[in-house]
Amino acid sequence: MRGSYARDERREKRRKTGMGSRPTFVFSLFSRLSSLISLGIALAEHSEPGQVVVTSLPYPESVVKIAFALVLALFAGAAAAEDPDTAESMSEIRHFELASLDTQSIEARGDVTRFDVRVKWSDPEKRPPNAPASRIIRYVAKCGEKTLGVVAVAAIDQNGKMLKSYVIPPGGTDFLPASEGSREAQWLGQACR
Repeated sequence: MRGSYARDERREKRRKTGMGSRPTFVFSLFSRLSSLISLGIALAEHSEPGQVVVTSLPYPESVVKIAFALVLALFAGAAAAEDPDTAESMSEIRHFELASLDTQSIEARGDVTRFDVRVKWSDPEKRPPNAPASRIIRYVAKCGEKTLGVVAVAAIDQNGKMLKSYVIPPGGTDFLPASEGSREAQWLGQACR
């Protein structure tokens, strides 16, 4: 009963102010914004070069501000939805991290061998609160060609639970030769025995 009274009260308020329903109001904002843009283009086309055209807009300034803010919010939401971390960026081992081959994860399947590398902070006290405590990078090696590539990375919290998994789709792995004397070359040598 209480909810229907509040709903009726909001409906009556919208009727008095002329705002209508929310979808109608949003559509109205977008149509007004597009007509403002059209008006600006038309004014620019009919003015002489170097001439300043001053005109009053047919819409209140507040409507223009609301429409502009709404468009910005839509673009900001789309940008925030993207995850900046990728399997490639998460597989980079930085100078303040320690990495070690998990020898029990080595498994040969046909002409490829897969293995995991565990990465953790060299000084856990310096880890930011939102950063994963460790990562597991899964490599696939082509032993005959002496190349390897990353296929997945798992972000792990301090309790050992997986926070997120980053996977490269099948066929998307770039197999590259390991640099001579690098830790990747050592891992490749141990995995391909």
